[in-house]
Amino acid sequence: MIEDPGRDGAGTTTTADDVGTIAEAVAAEAAKTRDTANQMAEREPVDVGKDVRVLAGMVQQLSDQVERLALSLRGGSR
Repeated sequence: MIEDPGRDGAGTTTTADDVGTIAEAVAAEAAKTRDTANQMAEREPVDVGKDVRVLAGMVQQLSDQVERLALSLRGGSR
């Protein structure tokens, strides 16, 4: 069990099971993002503007997941 004051100072407790659950969710979302990236890479671009927006959204999603995983490893939550 890891105790951490968290961002708001309220305090949270994260167990190994919580971290494992979060890690599994992050891994599943990363796999979906990888599959989407592979599909985009294998086709000819139809609407470059739309593709750029999709890629920007994917980068944001991956960044959020990395942050979520890092916070769970240190004991905080988002």
